[in-house]
Amino acid sequence: MGTMTGIRKGAKRYLKGIVLVLIVALLAGGFYLGIGNRQYQSSQGLYKGPSASVNGVKIKDEDFNRALNQTRNEFYQYGAALSEELIHSFALENAINNQIMLNAQKDMKIAASNAEVNAFMDQMHKAYDTEEEWSMLLYQTGAGSERELRGMVRESIVYLNLLNTLAKEKGLTVEEQEIIDAYQSVDASHILIRVKAAGTDEEGHTEAEARQLANEIYEQLKAGADFVALANEKTEDPSGQGKGGALGTFVRGQMVPEFEEAAFALPAGEISEPVKTTFGYHIIKVNNRVDPESEEFQSKKADYEKNLLAQKFEGEHLNTWIEEQRSQATIDILDPAFRAFRLKGEEKWPEAALAYEKAIKNDKDNQGLYLSLKEVYVRDNRLADAAKLMETARKKWPENTAVLTTLADVYALQKDTAKTGEVLAYTSSIAGDDVAMHQEIKALYEKAEMTAEAAEEQIIIETLAAQQATEQTGADITGDISADETSTGSEGGN
Repeated sequence: MGTMTGIRKGAKRYLKGIVLVLIVALLAGGFYLGIGNRQYQSSQGLYKGPSASVNGVKIKDEDFNRALNQTRNEFYQYGAALSEELIHSFALENAINNQIMLNAQKDMKIAASNAEVNAFMDQMHKAYDTEEEWSMLLYQTGAGSERELRGMVRESIVYLNLLNTLAKEKGLTVEEQEIIDAYQSVDASHILIRVKAAGTDEEGHTEAEARQLANEIYEQLKAGADFVALANEKTEDPSGQGKGGALGTFVRGQMVPEFEEAAFALPAGEISEPVKTTFGYHIIKVNNRVDPESEEFQSKKADYEKNLLAQKFEGEHLNTWIEEQRSQATIDILDPAFRAFRLKGEEKWPEAALAYEKAIKNDKDNQGLYLSLKEVYVRDNRLADAAKLMETARKKWPENTAVLTTLADVYALQKDTAKTGEVLAYTSSIAGDDVAMHQEIKALYEKAEMTAEAAEEQIIIETLAAQQATEQTGADITGDISADETSTGSEGGN
């Protein structure tokens, strides 16, 4: 990770950050723009509803798919492995929340004018002023075209206006100092001389070396040396090399404290003495600054206040408001699979079974529905129905180990050792070298109190484990030999 990535604590160029905040971050609770979800859109396919309705208004499939893509992406980022059924359930809740806000916008007659949309599009074109950057923006937002992005911007502004209206109804206000802290900005460049951590082999200088070198560079600048040229030659921040040390525009809270304090204290055009941070010594030049008394700041102050007011309501009150709206709304789950999952969570087994049966009639090839219905049948003490269901699933997926072990589990619950043994023996024969599957088979044998068969499965597990250990040892030896040969060859070449 580059040095200034750490210094800026992940901050982007400020103008671009404002654009993305309004389009993406601000909307995390309301609109699902599918950020970074193209892999899901292409590989998972699109959901076709209807999914649910809120006060008689059906959720559009497009809106549900946005919620679904956003939900998948969130769990993907955190490495969480969830079933499709559970992911769809989370997405449904998000889509319902989204529809509540869409309904509120319509009821309160909140809209975005063409002038507002045009002004925001102009800001984006200024922030992303090359073809490459514009293409990246379209990709980041999930927009397939500028027209689609324009639609997202309109949604964003409507959402912003809704939050402002709700904030004012709540009596929220924004203090002058809050606006200054959030939007007073500095555009700066710097030259970094890194200090390496004591006792390490990382690149950099000792404390004394870095301080001396930074002071020498500062004296050259005082004598009239060109900052850009000297930064390109001397800076040890990779992100600033070849760019004259440019950092772009930032606000308070985006830099480490020592750097921030020095930068905001400098007038435009001035250069600081060396500033010590955990990264080393910095010589900072302020290229431009937007202060509260400036014409630029005052001209945008109303927009700044609007943004902060919306963020304040979203962060402190939006979830409560949504829960209040949900408690008063009529919410109908129209998709039987979604309804079944909800009923299963409420442990309403007969109702859940009816819903899953209907869902399977609508989607006969959805294996997950069979497995979920089996679970409901078992919980409702309908073992015969569970066995019949899973035999049907076995005919559809004859070599699917998840289906087979689920069927064996039902037979084990029925104390039918003959059928349990037949299914598990076949499953073991197709499990190959999958040790985890053989362990599951052994556990099912034990559940059915088939101790001899469980012992035989244990022998298979131990044999496979030994084979895999031998193969790994051989691979390690081969790797060591290859490494030695490479090392010997290198020495011979020298």
